[in-house]
Amino acid sequence: DVSLLTAMRFALASGALLPFLWGKGMPVFKAGLEVGLWVTLGYITQAIGLETTEASKSAFICSLTVVVVPLIQGLLGKKIPPTTWAACALAVFGVGLLTLQGATGPVIGDLWSLGQPLGFGIAFMRIEHYMKQLPGKAIPLAAAQMVSVFGISAVWAALTTQGFTNTGDLSILFDTPHFLSLLYTGLISSALAVVIESAALEHVSSEETSVIFSTEPLFAAASSAIVLGERLKPTGILGGAAILSACLLTQVDVTALATVLP
Repeated sequence: DVSLLTAMRFALASGALLPFLWGKGMPVFKAGLEVGLWVTLGYITQAIGLETTEASKSAFICSLTVVVVPLIQGLLGKKIPPTTWAACALAVFGVGLLTLQGATGPVIGDLWSLGQPLGFGIAFMRIEHYMKQLPGKAIPLAAAQMVSVFGISAVWAALTTQGFTNTGDLSILFDTPHFLSLLYTGLISSALAVVIESAALEHVSSEETSVIFSTEPLFAAASSAIVLGERLKPTGILGGAAILSACLLTQVDVTALATVLP
């Protein structure tokens, strides 16, 4: 069951980071728990959506984080530079070229997947906020997030498996490839990724982070080409170029550029 797999994944992530949370104080714990609620929204809606929608469409919908972050920031009164909006448009265009080739029509999973950009986008903003208040606390903040996600995922799993009495055949987890996959998703793509993300948001804005986040399908395509021998189509190469251009555009200081140009 997808809920049980999600709970196992974040049990591993929590276990790996929990020692770094010990003795760091209630403010860090409370901050992490709040951020974890938004992260959980993204992960659970992603998992439910992937039961009926294609992974490529899910990746594209997730990339809308790049639009959600500046949109919410703008609604809250923050001035968003024109270059950021242009970068958002480029990133979404690029991810679309990379992921939507041959995609099927709308399904209910697409609607569920919309929880990803909302959950992850708000999480970026809240991590940025807390990292300014708690500098140097990236690892304990990430640990509290993983504890929060695990707690909610465990409740979800308990509800969907009748109190863990209907878990199905778990022997598949003891097969080496599946066990290593579970370890990787728990320790690398969850625990380590959230630590790095939290550390970065102490120095980089949530808008810039969301644009960088849109490079995820680009790295997936590159990894597929190297490991699986898959080849990118010309449209995919164009999409990758658009995403990288979007990342570069977020670093452009329009005011400084105007003083240099004649």
